[in-house]
Amino acid sequence: MRIILPVVIAAALATSLAVPASASAQAAQDRSRVDASIGSNIKVTTRDGREYTGKLVLTSAAEITLVDGGRQVRVPFAEIRQVERRSGNVRKSTLIGLGVGLAVGVVSLATGGCTEDAGTFALECIGVWAGTGAGAGALTGVMLKGSHVVYRADRRPILSLAPVLSVHRAGLFGTFRW
Repeated sequence: MRIILPVVIAAALATSLAVPASASAQAAQDRSRVDASIGSNIKVTTRDGREYTGKLVLTSAAEITLVDGGRQVRVPFAEIRQVERRSGNVRKSTLIGLGVGLAVGVVSLATGGCTEDAGTFALECIGVWAGTGAGAGALTGVMLKGSHVVYRADRRPILSLAPVLSVHRAGLFGTFRW
């Protein structure tokens, strides 16, 4: 017991002093690893609250470059709070819905779902289904539009160690968060 306790305390001190250096090295390594591909729609929020929204052009170890409203913006990682990848495309969802609606209208017309014989009614029947599909696609695109955080500046691995002592045993309790 007398030998184990000093060893446990020495190990706890050594690892607690070593963690900040490895955490900062890990954070520096993560700077070049923004989880978004070139051309992705992103939103960059700086530490002072400014926001830039545009397409990702380049990511380096020192900065991120995006096109915001036709102009190229470079933001150093030292100023970035977080980067979000924007997802969802209302136009694409609307076009998919339109295509599905057109297909349903044509199938409905071919299987006798549209009972009138006049050609104008057939076009109206297909048009109603196409409009319904486009509306449903647009609504789906709006509802699914969102963002996903791909880089956060304050995200660092943390190792916490605490000695555990009892009458008959000594040990070390640790947690690692990333």
